[in-house]
Amino acid sequence: MARPKQNVVILTADEVSALQKIIRTHTAEARTVQRAKILLYSYEGMSDTAIAKKLNSLEILPPSRYRFEKGITKAKKHEDTLCWYKSAIKRMAENPVYTGVMASGRYKSNLLRGGGVIETGSNEWIITEDSHPAIIDRETFEAVRRIRGARK
Repeated sequence: MARPKQNVVILTADEVSALQKIIRTHTAEARTVQRAKILLYSYEGMSDTAIAKKLNSLEILPPSRYRFEKGITKAKKHEDTLCWYKSAIKRMAENPVYTGVMASGRYKSNLLRGGGVIETGSNEWIITEDSHPAIIDRETFEAVRRIRGARK
């Protein structure tokens, strides 16, 4: 499969500085843009590791650190988390929530018997269409899935 044609944008130092300032903000809108950007990087054929390195170089907070700073989680282990991991990129690229779909039941836990959390197959998910605004269209999301599947 041929890689999508990549457009090149040349920015001034001031434009780069302004974009970096936006990237470091913690608004919901900025986080939405960051998530869309991650999916588009994957669409362009970047590996999960390359995307993680790019986000780290742009000093974008990883999800666990962002949740800690916002008070969503209180786990102190996230206080010092400074970098993205390829596993976070993988979860984002495979999560249909970014297309406006709510997928419940993606994980099962067996905590009562001492077991951990396991991922379920997509045939076991409970899907709710259009539960919230999409940040990326379904066609792009499916293209990302096809590209990622071809790399395996």
